[in-house]
Amino acid sequence: MKRLPLLTVTILSFTFHQVKSQNVFITISAEMDSTESIIPATNIVFGQHRLKISYENNTDSAIYFEKVVKDIQIDHGLGVPQFRSVILSNPPSHTITTIDYSNDTTYISVPLGPDATWNAFSDSTYLSSSRKYVLDEDLEIYYDSLYYCLFHKESYPFSSELIYQAHSSESYRNLVSDFIVHHTDSLTKYTDFFVFLKPGETYSDYFDMSGFVYFKGHYSFMIRRNYWPHSIVVDMRYDDRLKRNIQITEPLPETTGDYMLYKGDIITNVFSIDF
Repeated sequence: MKRLPLLTVTILSFTFHQVKSQNVFITISAEMDSTESIIPATNIVFGQHRLKISYENNTDSAIYFEKVVKDIQIDHGLGVPQFRSVILSNPPSHTITTIDYSNDTTYISVPLGPDATWNAFSDSTYLSSSRKYVLDEDLEIYYDSLYYCLFHKESYPFSSELIYQAHSSESYRNLVSDFIVHHTDSLTKYTDFFVFLKPGETYSDYFDMSGFVYFKGHYSFMIRRNYWPHSIVVDMRYDDRLKRNIQITEPLPETTGDYMLYKGDIITNVFSIDF
């Protein structure tokens, strides 16, 4: 018998600011799709469980703002969560671990902004240092493998050479090039990175959840802002003083097309689900 996900609907709402009117709602939820797609050479079903992220403009202006990036898409526009392990192992890990996550409680930090990735914070992080950030890496390898199998039409189950590490490189380079040359009028076509909403409008994106189904466990999803609000990374340079690479950012334009850069309140929720 198939194990059905246990859903805990929006257990908490919070704001980044205090004002309750003239704001943007971002709602996280989940939906099931009747379509059954199987990763080649495996029994893994993808696309059935979908994380839904909805944006609602409750202001009286046409606005734009950073969104959860969806430039990697599978199965008719279904987005792929973009995990990147924060710890670089030496040598790099290429296969998923044998860790049992089924009893873990894990918080999934979902980023806003065109230059950010998802992160997993498990309760095991504080119980065992050897497991710190491991789920991040496992989810990264899982989705690398999914991407490889689907687009290269080859059997490559659960092994990664960072196949789509440059997942957003081409799209993002195009975005940065357009932005540098045209600045204000170039962003409206980059709907994989930004949301453009007129007053009262709502827009939704969907992301595959098969990785969470595969690893099982108790998950709570929450939105976080980009580290540099309302800016994009346009270059990477070495800083002699800091002895490391630093990201060079540029502020987003106040307006692009008919849309004004939104700088107000974001009200969102924490969404929990068990697999």
